[in-house]
Amino acid sequence: MVLLKGKGGRMVLSSYAIDSEQRRGARLYGLCFVVSVLVHGAFLLFFGVVDGTVEEPLEAPRPPSLRLSLSLPQEVVAPEPPEQGLQDREVEEEQEVVQPSALSAPREQAQVEETYMTELYRSIDRHKVYPRVALRRSLEADIILLVTLDKRGGVVDIVVEQGTSMIFIDAARQAILDAAPFEPFPEGMAKETLTIRVPMLYRQGGGL
Repeated sequence: MVLLKGKGGRMVLSSYAIDSEQRRGARLYGLCFVVSVLVHGAFLLFFGVVDGTVEEPLEAPRPPSLRLSLSLPQEVVAPEPPEQGLQDREVEEEQEVVQPSALSAPREQAQVEETYMTELYRSIDRHKVYPRVALRRSLEADIILLVTLDKRGGVVDIVVEQGTSMIFIDAARQAILDAAPFEPFPEGMAKETLTIRVPMLYRQGGGL
């Protein structure tokens, strides 16, 4: 700034000085503007400006949403029935497997019963006695008795099916009572009682 001395001793500011001050102020303002732009640019680069893309500001975390799902009952599909031909073959195969076992059970039971009766006859034969009175008189007879046994092998009843001579009937009955009690029924015999037919032939010279 240049002061000039005017009339009357007054100091006046020359126009040259005023223009110089204005230019200096303009330069200072421009420099401040450039510095401001550089500072803002550095700030933007530091906080997310990369390759011209500005990162979006972080959003506040949202509370988790609760979702309720209702599961509807699933439809149950019934299996399709097998073909008629296949079902018939399966039934035939089952019958083929079952039939032999169904037939074998009575057969096995009959075999067990036959074996048991054979032992009964042998035991009765061991106790047969020819009456002495009949031997002296040369008497002969054919006696057939029906003997009923319980499952424990005890004698329940004795019935005369054939024969009239009391001497031989008593001798035949006594042979059965002497042989009793017999063996209990085996497990294969599903019976409570058993009736057997016991023939006894009394012959002279030929024995019993």
